[in-house]
Amino acid sequence: MSPPEKQPERLFEFIIGPLSTPEGRTKRARTVNFGFYHDSVLKPIDPRPGEDIIVTARAGAGILLSSVVLIHLYPGQLLLIH
Repeated sequence: MSPPEKQPERLFEFIIGPLSTPEGRTKRARTVNFGFYHDSVLKPIDPRPGEDIIVTARAGAGILLSSVVLIHLYPGQLLLIH
């Protein structure tokens, strides 16, 4: 008779921030499915002035967009609206 196989240790996921609660995860799921959002992630992560950037945004199935405006400022720049 062979010894029983040792079960691997379970690793638990540690989440901080809004996804750490059931309410936060529910809100995120609703936003993903029914809202308009972006993850505040630039590519490249730290662009230089004048360098092209990519910002990904998503609209849920229930959102009809006719246009989107993106304003990106580099540190130290000011946005002046007249």
